[in-house]
Amino acid sequence: MALPPIVNATLQSAVLAGTSNLLAQALTAYRTDSQLVIDWVPVVQFIMNAVVCTPPNFMWQDLLEQSFPAYHVSPTKDAIASAAANDEKELDREARDNKLVEPKLNIRNTVVKLLLDQ
Repeated sequence: MALPPIVNATLQSAVLAGTSNLLAQALTAYRTDSQLVIDWVPVVQFIMNAVVCTPPNFMWQDLLEQSFPAYHVSPTKDAIASAAANDEKELDREARDNKLVEPKLNIRNTVVKLLLDQ
C-alpha cells in the first residue's frame, strides 16, 4: 500500500533536511581541517522543521494548483487543421492516437501562483 502523497513528501523532506545538515557539517569540518564530530542537535532541528513545515506547505501548494491550474488542454494544430477541413477520418485517427488535445502552460495562472506564494 502506497503512502499518501503528503506523507511521502514529508518523509522525503525530513530525509533531505537531515542529509543536508550532515553534509554541511562534513564540509565545514573539511574546510577548517578539523575532525568531523557530528552535532546531532542541529540535525534533529532540521528534521523537525521539515516535519512541521512540509504538510502545511504541501496543502498550500495543492490549493494553489486547484485554484489556478498551471496547464489547460488545448486542441493541437493538427486537430484544428483537420476540423477546419472537415476531415472526419483524420480527426478519428488523431482521437485514436490521443493527439486531439495537448497541455498548454497557462501563464496568467502561473504568475498568480508565483505572486501568491511569495
